[in-house]
Amino acid sequence: MHHLHDIPFIQCVVASLCRVTIRNGKYYVEQLYGTGFFINNSGHLLTARHVIEKANTDIKRDGGFLAFFPKRNDGTGSLCLPIHKFEFAEHPFDIALCHTEFDSRTFYRLTQLDVGVWREIAAIGYPMSVVNSTLETYEVHTRFHRGYIQRIIKHNQLYTGDNPPAFEVNFPITQGLSGGPMFIYDKKHDFLITAGEFLEACFVSSLRVSHVA
Repeated sequence: MHHLHDIPFIQCVVASLCRVTIRNGKYYVEQLYGTGFFINNSGHLLTARHVIEKANTDIKRDGGFLAFFPKRNDGTGSLCLPIHKFEFAEHPFDIALCHTEFDSRTFYRLTQLDVGVWREIAAIGYPMSVVNSTLETYEVHTRFHRGYIQRIIKHNQLYTGDNPPAFEVNFPITQGLSGGPMFIYDKKHDFLITAGEFLEACFVSSLRVSHVA
């Protein structure tokens, strides 16, 4: 288990997921799809299922490959880590487990939480609104949100009738933030805990990964 002070940048753990093409021997980032975050030391990361589905649809049509872009430890830029494998949680959970060939680190811990109205919560991700793109460069900047839970949503409570247990927060989840972690900070033990017991339950029952932090 890594602590916050063991990792130089939070962006070494939480990063963007983008479609990449290769032209004339150079790598080009074509589009941002969402956010993901490492969950262990073996290159596994979590994101949203619809992020992977949308990216794969565009890759089949326009070419390229999906990659994860964590910051380098020295802060000089980002790594381009191709997503080699992925697995979806059972319906209706909007969760995808992905794998990269990378010795990753994380300070997040999956655990059971008591989630209720007014509980303070934070989120981090890469919204489309902060993408700066030219023919030669592609920059996307991290954004942090802090707020509270304003509604608990039970299984099958929404009009669609097939939603998982969830909660609603008081700040918008805009395009690009999908798949990013919502968390609380444990000051006593100095790590971040991903929020939502439905996430932990789905992960344990549906996705088979060892050495989870």
